[in-house]
Amino acid sequence: MHIDASTPTPAQLAEAIAQQALAARHAVQAEAKAESARQVASLSAWASKGQQAEHIRGLVAITMAHLSEHATPSTRENAAQWQTWALGLADGIEVPAK
Repeated sequence: MHIDASTPTPAQLAEAIAQQALAARHAVQAEAKAESARQVASLSAWASKGQQAEHIRGLVAITMAHLSEHATPSTRENAAQWQTWALGLADGIEVPAK
């Protein structure tokens, strides 16, 4: 495994921040949420409800861990909205509908 510990140039940092902002904005859109829900539904063919929920929680943890410390407040807000939605989805899988 190779970890690049070099300091990014200002241009590289700006590009990375812009890419994160775009991804975070996209993730909170209805289309992206619907696609995520479809992907989770496809897990039901082989995974238990607990496994599905843990898979979602793992993806949330990985995604949030990779959020740049240089992310803008707007990007952080979009990421937090997505995180809340995704964890709610995971919680909803494990809890029977009333």
